[in-house]
Amino acid sequence: MPRPRSRRCKSGAYVHRVRRRATELGRLLHPGQSHSRKYAEAHLRKLAKLQLVIPRQLPGVGAGRAYVLSSRGARQLNDWSGNNGYSSGKDWGSTKNGIWMPPISWRHDLIATGVLSLMAERGFDIYPEAYLRRIEPEANKHPDGLIANREQGFSMWLEVENARKSGRNIDQLAPRVRLVVASVFE
Repeated sequence: MPRPRSRRCKSGAYVHRVRRRATELGRLLHPGQSHSRKYAEAHLRKLAKLQLVIPRQLPGVGAGRAYVLSSRGARQLNDWSGNNGYSSGKDWGSTKNGIWMPPISWRHDLIATGVLSLMAERGFDIYPEAYLRRIEPEANKHPDGLIANREQGFSMWLEVENARKSGRNIDQLAPRVRLVVASVFE
């Protein structure tokens, strides 16, 4: 497979796992490079021109754009991977009177994505909440992410909160995190 297609598929897979901004995608594709965001912006422009991703402007000053996988991008990734694990993110958020708005949780998701991308840049394996929901669908609670180091055999969960979690919620989350960690390390 030629290199450009390979990078395109890798980018699409990252975009699918978590809605990405150029900053986070740059950390994943070009870790430790000072111009990683600029490289990712150029790459995302190409993917948008090919209609493989859909740019979504986030509200607020300096929030930037989030990129979601288009139907075409999902189809191409499914063909490339040989399964149907990829789906379009075109329905992420809502449209009212022709104006797109992100879901209420977009700031929370942005913080989680940012932390996970920083940890990936430092060499850790990362698993966003959407992935954890797919591998452990029966769980009532899921962490916002899982950060693991398989070589050293440890993991930590990421929980982004702007409100205090009750003891009952933590008690429900902890056993599920153990199940997810077991699934990841199998």
